[in-house]
Amino acid sequence: MKILPGILIAIFLLILADLPARGVVAAFGSCLDTAPWWAKPVIRQGVELLIALLAIAVIWRGEFRRFGFRFSGRLNIWKSIAISLPLFVLSVLVGGIFAGLITALFGSTPAYDFGNLNLLQRIIEIWLLATITEEIIFRGLIQTYLSSRIPSSFSLLRLRISHAALISALLFSLAHLFLLTKGAGAAQMAMIEISIFILGLAAGYFRETTGSLVPAVIIHMLFNIWGTGLQLLVTGGA
Repeated sequence: MKILPGILIAIFLLILADLPARGVVAAFGSCLDTAPWWAKPVIRQGVELLIALLAIAVIWRGEFRRFGFRFSGRLNIWKSIAISLPLFVLSVLVGGIFAGLITALFGSTPAYDFGNLNLLQRIIEIWLLATITEEIIFRGLIQTYLSSRIPSSFSLLRLRISHAALISALLFSLAHLFLLTKGAGAAQMAMIEISIFILGLAAGYFRETTGSLVPAVIIHMLFNIWGTGLQLLVTGGA
């Protein structure tokens, strides 16, 4: 009985962090169009991050260590680094299989072009800002809250993974469905959603087992780096 209310409140927390940021960007849209390229992502991610931190500070009385704001041992960091590339390859293979099935059944579908960012923009917007903000929201705020409501877990390949980490990963992947509005098609979304879910599950596992957001941030950032490398490889660096 605690699962559904917990999920609904988790969705509310996600909306609470996301909508004001979108509203601020929309309100200052005309100004941001002429502002430096970094202004929009910094403002949007900054507002999301601020709201998440305020929620922890106000609702949970500033128990930041409970939400993963603590250092992790070096071994955990090295584990997250070592597992990132194999997991990324796995996510690409599994996602590719589903994307291929969709293409075989329904034909080719549109694709969203991520290639309009230069390397500096990718580093700032995706590798740093998006990674840190998303981990604080999904693995920090949302997963920690869900852990207090849903303490159960399940076994996957001899690893104990909490249902809180699973739900957080699902919400994390579903939150990226906005790419459909950017022109992404079914095959591309299958690849993206599966990759993001596997990333979210791995980040959630490290967050749960280490008590820290640091390994989760590292594995997330490396996933984004590997993704950039794969894209450049496929497009020939264009």
